[in-house]
Amino acid sequence: MNKLIIPLFTLVLFGTLNGYSEEFGAIEIQVRDWTGDLIDPSDTKIIIYQDKNSVFKTVQLSTNPIIIEEIPKEHNYSFEVIRHGIHIDTSNSILLKSNLEMTILKIPPVGGIKFKIFYDDVYTHITNVKIVIK
Repeated sequence: MNKLIIPLFTLVLFGTLNGYSEEFGAIEIQVRDWTGDLIDPSDTKIIIYQDKNSVFKTVQLSTNPIIIEEIPKEHNYSFEVIRHGIHIDTSNSILLKSNLEMTILKIPPVGGIKFKIFYDDVYTHITNVKIVIK
């Protein structure tokens, strides 16, 4: 009788543990500026928050887009970008239900001035112009 109880207890214990195992998925993250261009990943980090409360993971962006794996499903994830030491909140939030979800984080472009140059008619844009300011 004792020989039967130990295997039965082991089966019940491990069967119960496997029944509650958490499923994992992945999130593909693209970081783009407001013009829609992919940004250069250097000096860029992404902070991933789980259920809007706690930091789940901080990732140094090595490629853009990047796929973050081993993320528990059935949780909400939100994101913050740190670029050149500046924290940039994003309004993106994902409920991870499938094996792979994708999100695009849009951030403001790095400082600078964007010029629009027109012909004399004031309506037609001149494209591919090099501007020199002295």
